[in-house]
Amino acid sequence: MQTKSALVVDDSRVARLTLSKLLQSHGFDITEKGSAEEALQWLQETDSQPDLIFMDVMMGGMDGLTATRQIKQNSDWAGVPVIICTGKETEDDLKQALASGATAVLAKPPAAEAVQKLLTDVQPAPSAAPTSQEPAESATIPTEAIVAELRAQLMPELEQRLNASINEIRQQLAQQQQQYNQTQGGLDKLSELRQQMTDSVQQQFTELSQRFSVTTEQRVPELAQKALDTAMENFGLTDKLNQVLRHQASGWLEQQQSDIRNQLEQELKQRLHADIDSYLQQQLNQRVPELVEQYRLQTATDRQEQSLESLQSQLGMQRNISIGAGLVAIVALILALL
Repeated sequence: MQTKSALVVDDSRVARLTLSKLLQSHGFDITEKGSAEEALQWLQETDSQPDLIFMDVMMGGMDGLTATRQIKQNSDWAGVPVIICTGKETEDDLKQALASGATAVLAKPPAAEAVQKLLTDVQPAPSAAPTSQEPAESATIPTEAIVAELRAQLMPELEQRLNASINEIRQQLAQQQQQYNQTQGGLDKLSELRQQMTDSVQQQFTELSQRFSVTTEQRVPELAQKALDTAMENFGLTDKLNQVLRHQASGWLEQQQSDIRNQLEQELKQRLHADIDSYLQQQLNQRVPELVEQYRLQTATDRQEQSLESLQSQLGMQRNISIGAGLVAIVALILALL
């Protein structure tokens, strides 16, 4: 009995494996190729032609329709039926497949019923090998040999895929175990922290209970303060609280200093202005009559008015000088305060 063979061409290993399993269940020997270029090269190098060729349409490099046209243009392979495998089943796709020389179209992913119907409708290419007349006794199918051969062919691949699946499952389990350990570690730390807090509070409570009967009113505030200090020290709150208090105190002191400085400046200005005005008025009241009387006695009547004007001008200048000196004194005091 002659075994049928099929060439499966697809750039997807999963697609090749799926179709190969279905064809093997119908007694086909399978040759798998991952591209149209590999399939054409294999056809040129092989001594025996496949009975059927299953060609995917969309592949990297040469597409399946182009590869089918080249197969049909070669006289050595023209008689081999080509089945186009595609995920599209529109009328245009069917026309393009048939126009390229394909015999039929198989939808992807293939169903077992569709493969069985296709194998029934499509006749494999006649084998060129000469037939020999065998006796009737030899017509018995060697089932055990076929099973052994299939097992020898399939077991290495199945073992390889099974090992790959086991390794993948082990990696996933390891990742999940690692995530679980991390989560469990966080929970353990949280439980430890909670236990430490509970022990600390219990210890403080025990200490308070033991000393409560001795001096309640005196010791309770001290113990409460001690417990607060211990808790703040354990959780690192003391430094943070000190920093906050220092920052707030610094801001408050700066604000108070600024307010006091402004208040002193205002009071100093008011007092200096009042003192300067009083001093100038006193000086004017004392000096003006004396100067006026002196000039009145020394000058003649015709120059009296001119002298008085000159005297008033000098007094105005002196007053301005005194006012300027007073302002300079105010500025000096303000700078000294700053």
